[in-house]
Amino acid sequence: MSKERWTEAVGRDVVRRWRRSGASLAAFARDEGCTVQRLRYWRERVESEPGTARLIPGVIVGLGGAARISVAFQHGVVVEAGALTDIAPTWIAAVVRALESAE
Repeated sequence: MSKERWTEAVGRDVVRRWRRSGASLAAFARDEGCTVQRLRYWRERVESEPGTARLIPGVIVGLGGAARISVAFQHGVVVEAGALTDIAPTWIAAVVRALESAE
């Protein structure tokens, strides 16, 4: 990837391709010939816009207090809890942030 200034369309496309690749931020940046900082900047810019939701895949099995939760993160990390009340959404969000910052 050239060192030229990226347009909005290019930034969105690169972030989309990175997400689909399943590669770490550093590995994808290296393969694309751009810096991690540039990719991180565009990730924040295009994924933090108002109205842009980022979903975390999850499956709820069962009903009521007996339901179990399983959240599958990118790169194969899975967090499971025996009941919905066993795991706080804020904790899941903290895990997501920690995994993303490790990239």
